[in-house]
Amino acid sequence: MNSLTEQGIAAVRTGKIQLGSQLLRQALEQDSNDLQAWLWLSSAVDTDQERMICMENVLGIEPGHTLAKAALAKLKLTNPNPTPESLMNPSPASPARLNKIIKQSGELHLPPAPTYAPPVLPPPLEAEPAAPSADQPEILPEDPYRKLPKKPLPLWLWLVGIIMLGCLGAFLFFGYRYYTNYNSRITTQTHSMQLTLTQVFAPSPSPTLTLTPTITPTATITPTPTIQPTSTISPTPSLPPVNSADASAMKSIQTQVSDLRGLPVTAQIPAYLIAKDRAVSLLLDDLITSDTSAALQDEKQALVSFGLIMPDYNLQNHIINRMVAGWNGFYLPWDRQIFIVGAQFGDIEGYVYSKEFDHALIDQNFDLGKLGLTKGCIFKDEHCQASQALIEGDALLLQSQWLKQYADPRKFKTLAAYKPSSQILVDPNPPAYILQDLDFPSRFGQAFVSTLYDKGSWAQVNQAYQNPPQTTEQIMHPDKYLSGEGPVPVSFPPLEKTMDSKWKLIQSSSFGEWSTLLLLAYGTDVASQIDPKAAQVAAAGWGGDHYQVLYDSAGDKVTLAAQWIWDTPPDAVEFQQAMQTHLSKLYRGNQLSRSAGQCWQNNNQFTCLYAIEGQTLWLQGPDAQTLDSMLAQFPGFNQNPPDVTALP
Repeated sequence: MNSLTEQGIAAVRTGKIQLGSQLLRQALEQDSNDLQAWLWLSSAVDTDQERMICMENVLGIEPGHTLAKAALAKLKLTNPNPTPESLMNPSPASPARLNKIIKQSGELHLPPAPTYAPPVLPPPLEAEPAAPSADQPEILPEDPYRKLPKKPLPLWLWLVGIIMLGCLGAFLFFGYRYYTNYNSRITTQTHSMQLTLTQVFAPSPSPTLTLTPTITPTATITPTPTIQPTSTISPTPSLPPVNSADASAMKSIQTQVSDLRGLPVTAQIPAYLIAKDRAVSLLLDDLITSDTSAALQDEKQALVSFGLIMPDYNLQNHIINRMVAGWNGFYLPWDRQIFIVGAQFGDIEGYVYSKEFDHALIDQNFDLGKLGLTKGCIFKDEHCQASQALIEGDALLLQSQWLKQYADPRKFKTLAAYKPSSQILVDPNPPAYILQDLDFPSRFGQAFVSTLYDKGSWAQVNQAYQNPPQTTEQIMHPDKYLSGEGPVPVSFPPLEKTMDSKWKLIQSSSFGEWSTLLLLAYGTDVASQIDPKAAQVAAAGWGGDHYQVLYDSAGDKVTLAAQWIWDTPPDAVEFQQAMQTHLSKLYRGNQLSRSAGQCWQNNNQFTCLYAIEGQTLWLQGPDAQTLDSMLAQFPGFNQNPPDVTALP
């Protein structure tokens, strides 16, 4: 490599963009076919037009260059009208040609050192929403019952007040006695129709985390055998319809939500008040079926192999808690029914109902089934997570508008401060990954929908259901969704076809930007967790990824392969550095000397990290031979990765 090119790349990596640009241009004056110089110059120029020129030159030198193809495709999405010169002459250009095109729009002003930092994360999970303070009178209407300044009262008014208080006390006493006697009679008459349930299952306390990574799952992970699934949910005597007063209150809220959202109610949606234990039983029967139990076990095996949950964690808890989303209510789109957890339909229940009815209203007008929101979405999937965030963000924004528009002003503070538990099934020691993943749809979904709403009210939000977001990256960065930036396709053949017959594919999916962040910062091994802000920066350059997890049931072993493509070479280097730190700590610094990649070994487990320009490959398995067998399926990665230890 030309020494000027090496110096230019080093300058760009350390943030000296102007110096790097000058050195790379000088290198190109000497050799206009220097591929690395054109590639890194794309990170040091100012405009998309200049970046397109750089990528065109890379492709002119190496037509099959994966990173350049992906980058040029993204640039053309946001720049549909390239310069006439770039269209007329797509062959490799000299630095003079690049300078000529740049100078057409004036002197080139180089940007400051890139930080590649994404938007600031919304408040963390632990933060409770602050209730409106008493010193904000503009939020509440003026209280008509505000007392006048105190004045001395005549004696006769005191006597009248005492007599009235005595009468009121007697009325309340005898009224309470009548109510309790009447309620006792009603309870006795209806007791035979009540369904008393015990808690379906209690979450097992998670074991104390140790510093030794437990990567290989155990063979004893099986769905709870006592769960007997049912095919459908249908109202039974244990789920009676709401009374006429509650039905009337729900009807009013339906009208209000429809008016705020600007969408018609096309059909009546059954709604039920339901006890907490009955809600858990109903969801288990509906979601954990013979069709989903095997997939649930595979999901658990994969999460254990990633180091995100412990082998004895009850993943069913997470499935149920994610469905209820911490709001003591849920809507089942496949049954078109609303369930509110509570004994009576009071102010809090009405507040929750406004949110759940928005879900039903969206389903009636846009069909959630077409968005792929089926029972299969209970498992980790990029598309499902993005769709769930869109729908949950829609409901939360609508709920906040309903609160301001229709809630009783005297109860506004109480409702605004209401925040139920994030778990309907309380887990005394949930993994960090579980808590963060539960919170994704509400934290990022509401921010995403609010961005669309600010751009064009509910009409702009409605358009998102015609062209829904596909990735968590688009949810976390609404500007990427609005600009049409989608994922770069990443795929590789099923590894089980190229390996020993004992290996069976149990999961093939994508991390996305969100789970890539969680992988680095929220694993079960505390010692190997990366700082969340650093992990956020490392994951922000995500362009696309794909992973496969394979399981050997006879040997109770797991192996995996994951490949990422990044937006730019510096993005790839940033993730490579963070992942290298994470794996080194996870494997307690037991690094191996290998001819290719960076590899570690600990507790009969091997892992390796490989890199080529703009891409990362992570392999993990029970022995070095298994990793070598997988590596053979990824041409180009069997070389040493770039040195990232010297980067800041």
